[in-house]
Amino acid sequence: MAVNFTPGRTSAIISTDITEVPYHAARSLLRVFFTLTLSTVFTLISGTAAARLRRAEKVLVPILGILQSIPILVFMPIALTFFITIFPNHLLGFGLAAIFVIFTSQV
Repeated sequence: MAVNFTPGRTSAIISTDITEVPYHAARSLLRVFFTLTLSTVFTLISGTAAARLRRAEKVLVPILGILQSIPILVFMPIALTFFITIFPNHLLGFGLAAIFVIFTSQV
């Protein structure tokens, strides 16, 4: 994700060699498991807060209910644009956008 990338100027070449498949699969699995851990921690913290604190329950439950009803395809382009803007000329923005979308779908 630390590769410099300028849209329209830099060609991001992804090797389709069969020996590269385990590498790309491992990167995808790392993103998924990192995000799974992050969303589990968030769920435990927000669930505990909502169960113990009356004010947190009144705030968190409606917010999470509204956010889960919004399809991920609605805000995925917005998130992608946001992360690409924050990290211009790097593939890090794309990776963080993928982590964000996975996180929001798991939470």
